[in-house]
Amino acid sequence: MKGSAAKKMSKMVGYAMVLLCAYSAAAQVPAQAFTVHIVQDGKEISQAGGVSLLKKEPFTLVFELDTPIAILVNASFNNASYQAAKQGLPLESVQGFTETGMAEGTFNSEKDIMVNDMAPSYWYYDGPKDHRFDSVAVKDGHYTYYRTIANTYEVKNHKAKPIRKVGDPLNLVFAVFDWSGEPGGLKTEYHRAFVQIQWVK
Repeated sequence: MKGSAAKKMSKMVGYAMVLLCAYSAAAQVPAQAFTVHIVQDGKEISQAGGVSLLKKEPFTLVFELDTPIAILVNASFNNASYQAAKQGLPLESVQGFTETGMAEGTFNSEKDIMVNDMAPSYWYYDGPKDHRFDSVAVKDGHYTYYRTIANTYEVKNHKAKPIRKVGDPLNLVFAVFDWSGEPGGLKTEYHRAFVQIQWVK
């Protein structure tokens, strides 16, 4: 009986440890985390090594989230921010997040992305009547944001350009964080992602 009881106790301890590890792992995943996919011609494009190869045609950024959070998006033909984000530098040290971005309209009517070396765009979802995406699907508490990119808009020279005429790689850095309320400071960075889009024929 003692041996049997010891075995049962050992199993119970083992189960408890597994549950504790699973709980700890889940607790480490922030609610503000997101996954971004790149879709072109109905197919998801690989982001292996932080690089995606796309044709010079419209594509869609698809964000998967469990919380309807806003995402800051820096797009640039200069790879400085992309490299800094990839190296893991603090976001306040990433060039593309050092200034305030330009305001955009709702529902992505222009099907564009703002290109700015110094500032990010603010893509938010405040409900079905107020957001900066083509569309947003909500199911069982899970959110999917869709934003089509058919053009770039260079903020510096106020120049719009269709994707088919873009020559340089497009560097994208995505982030979610809280402002500290102090000029030039950040409070907490929750999540980041980055990808360099290279164009192929």
